[in-house]
Amino acid sequence: MGHVLIQSVVYWRRLSGILWWQRWGEPFQTAAVSRLLHGEFDDWLIHGDELESALQEWGQHRWVENDDDDGRRVYQVSWLSAEESVDVAERELGVAVKGSRRGRRP
Repeated sequence: MGHVLIQSVVYWRRLSGILWWQRWGEPFQTAAVSRLLHGEFDDWLIHGDELESALQEWGQHRWVENDDDDGRRVYQVSWLSAEESVDVAERELGVAVKGSRRGRRP
């Protein structure tokens, strides 16, 4: 069993300028992935065509891992609620979830 946390992150590329005189390009979507699988933790960003492919797999409740031997492992995933995701992210992965209201006063 393993745990995967996927957070949506938007980035912009700075086209030119410094300090407050900056010009920015169009925003682009990425997925920040934190994964604990078989006792090994890793994190990375996914974007572009790779993100499109991953979204299709995730939509079918699959997590696909490519190993060093050009093999491919496919895992079945169960998606948690937002609240459950925060709990697992903090407890199992040691990752703080952006936008989580835990520990904040209303």
